[in-house]
Amino acid sequence: MSALFDRNAAMVVVAKLLNDPTIVHDTDNFRLTVNDFDTEFYKIVFGAIYNLAVDGAEALSPKDIDLYIGQYSKQYQVYKSEEGYDFLQSAQVYGRDIDISTFSKFYDRIKKFTVLRDLESAGIDTKKFYNPNVDFTKITKENEKLNELTVDKIIEEVKGRVNKVEDVYISKQKASSQQAAEGLAALYEDLKANPEIGIPLDGDILNYVVRGARFGKMYLTSAPTGHGKTRQMVGHACAISLPRIEGKEVIMRQDLRPVLFVTTEQQADEIQTLIMSYVSGVNEKKILYGTASAEEEKRIQLAIKLIEEYGKNFIIETIPDPSIALIKTKVIKHIIQNHVEFIFYDYIFSSPGLLGEFRDLRIREDVALMMLSNTIKEIAAEYQVFMMSGTQLNDRWETTRVRNQNQIRGSKAITDKVDIGMISIKLSDVPDELEEIKTICDTAGLPVPNMVIDIYKNRRGEHAGAKLFRYFDHGTCRSQDILLTSANYSVIRDIGIIEYSTDRVDLLDLMTQKFGGFHV
Repeated sequence: MSALFDRNAAMVVVAKLLNDPTIVHDTDNFRLTVNDFDTEFYKIVFGAIYNLAVDGAEALSPKDIDLYIGQYSKQYQVYKSEEGYDFLQSAQVYGRDIDISTFSKFYDRIKKFTVLRDLESAGIDTKKFYNPNVDFTKITKENEKLNELTVDKIIEEVKGRVNKVEDVYISKQKASSQQAAEGLAALYEDLKANPEIGIPLDGDILNYVVRGARFGKMYLTSAPTGHGKTRQMVGHACAISLPRIEGKEVIMRQDLRPVLFVTTEQQADEIQTLIMSYVSGVNEKKILYGTASAEEEKRIQLAIKLIEEYGKNFIIETIPDPSIALIKTKVIKHIIQNHVEFIFYDYIFSSPGLLGEFRDLRIREDVALMMLSNTIKEIAAEYQVFMMSGTQLNDRWETTRVRNQNQIRGSKAITDKVDIGMISIKLSDVPDELEEIKTICDTAGLPVPNMVIDIYKNRRGEHAGAKLFRYFDHGTCRSQDILLTSANYSVIRDIGIIEYSTDRVDLLDLMTQKFGGFHV
């Protein structure tokens, strides 16, 4: 047994779980695994309680645990050698008087020891946090020291040590100087061979204006509540990662890439139905209500098969209470382990986790939001990936036709480091603007848009302070760009289309080749 394990704390936790196994379902507050117990006996007992609770048990007795473990001869021998049944009987009586606050205290102690063991296994000395090898008279002081720590503080302290070393030896922010002519010809030739153009987002005009989803860049799209911010990001993510059905064809871009979609408000299934709608072209409402026609049902079934075929390209990560540390950990893990290069983070807001991260420093909310935005940009630059995020707007967007960072809720400083800044508004909520653009579209024989995107920031781009008018189908997350104008509605005509390699494949041929003759 490791010295970094407290049998007394483990006994309290097991005693409470024996009396109330439903606690294992409260994963928002308690996340226990067998790795939190560092003896084989406790692993076996906890594993039995956990599995029975997952199977629906709301109350357990020592006999229930005994019968369960008895199915496994090797584990049962260990259990018997530790007089497991007697232990459970005593624990059941003891656990009746343990309230949830006492359980929480000992749960925290167990988790701290788990972290310390994991750090030691990784070769990191943890005696600064807790030294089990001190003289017996000093162990009380060690326990007090550990009690004052949290798991987050332990991890942040270790990260701080690594960052100090990194800053000295491998800092990527070191200052440098050079003459303007240095490497200039090579830079130009490289840009001719490899223009700074990224994988396409959803929308031809948008792609031309921002040059696609470029590595090392952060794009910010903001909107009022209910104006389709999340749905637009899902549409962009699908355009990068998945094929889509149009009529009797499947549009197959030749360079589909994996994306990570981090959701902070929606559950994974809420994103899945949007993906299904985008690929199938069937309004999400019909999927949710089960009212698809026979033809639409075929398209949905085909979309499901396509998503299953290319599903590894779209990863959904749910972080309901994000902090900067948690976001960095999760996103960087996917970049390194899953080779994801396109990340959509929905969205930047003042979560309890973010504000709690800086509580001791008394940092203002607007500064915390700016730091979160800067972190997203730093990940993009350091790992050379594309990042897109979003924000809500304050009420001032309703009083102006020229929308910019001043309408960002919480802090306009969120936009300081972004490369592209956009604000999306439903034209139905700005009737004067809708009437203005409807006249232009009718004269030019163009479809009437239902959305305007104010592009207020376009670093290293030609068109800033411009308005992109598009038709956005909220039910399928698909976009059709219609025209680009200046802030005063003068049509901008000197725009082109970036060509991307795309195949249009007959649905029947594709299904026959890939899915064994699925009928359409």
